[in-house]
Amino acid sequence: MATNDVWVLARFVCKEGMAEEVKKHLKVLVNDVRKEHGCRFDDCIQDAENPLAFTFVEHWETAADFDAHVAGAPAKRWAEQAGHLIAVPVDIKHFNSIWH
Repeated sequence: MATNDVWVLARFVCKEGMAEEVKKHLKVLVNDVRKEHGCRFDDCIQDAENPLAFTFVEHWETAADFDAHVAGAPAKRWAEQAGHLIAVPVDIKHFNSIWH
């Protein structure tokens, strides 16, 4: 594993009653993101205690790959189609593996 890879956790909360609609959009988004250059892993998990809260778990080859993802078509499409369903903005945290 390269030493410049990056893990990302991105948490957001959707509006009341919108979780099922959000999940429809997330399934499309995650499938598209998994095809992006530099994506080693991408998934979105739903909080078991708060079903309105979701967290993206992503692993990218480089920070530049992640930056390209944020500016890419799938992320833009997500913002356009599902942005209005979000109650709390996405909180993005970057992590480095301890196994380097």
